[in-house]
Amino acid sequence: MFERWGRWVHRRRRWVLAAAGALLVFAGLWGTGVFGALSSSGGFETPGSESGKAAQIAERDLGRDATDVVILYQGETTVDDPSYRASVERSLAALPPGKVLGTATYWTTESPQFVSEDRKATYAVLELAGADEAARDAAYQAVKGDLTDVGGGLTAKAGGTVGTSAAINDRVAADIPRAETIAMPILLVLLVLIFGG
Repeated sequence: MFERWGRWVHRRRRWVLAAAGALLVFAGLWGTGVFGALSSSGGFETPGSESGKAAQIAERDLGRDATDVVILYQGETTVDDPSYRASVERSLAALPPGKVLGTATYWTTESPQFVSEDRKATYAVLELAGADEAARDAAYQAVKGDLTDVGGGLTAKAGGTVGTSAAINDRVAADIPRAETIAMPILLVLLVLIFGG
């Protein structure tokens, strides 16, 4: 069988090479869209599946976990300093309208869980606008540049579910082409060494 296949390929080698080249070009062009399609934002849910239906029921009956973004603020003064509070609230109020549905801070909740032991660090919890993960990710992309712009001597770091998901997506999008760039030459050398062509 392999002998007949080899003879057939040899007799039509130019057509086989042309077809293989055309297929390679098509696969390369078609495959470039995979980086935009691979996303952890809504990419792991199958619409209509039992797990997807269960998640919809849980969100409908129990409500959605609104902790989309967590911003950690740190400063030299304590949260009891009026300027500390003013800087945080001014920063949150400056976020693009329509992208953030709600915020929770130490001053709105008066919860001691929002403050560190030395009272120099606190955090804010943001609920982003959007009916699904993709929409909330788009809202995060619109506000992320403003999240750490606090002023008043404070520093801020953003995290949370949506922020972490976006960071993972950015890292994967950067790492996949780099991995392919390294792996492909090695693979070609191995093909030559193992198969002789």
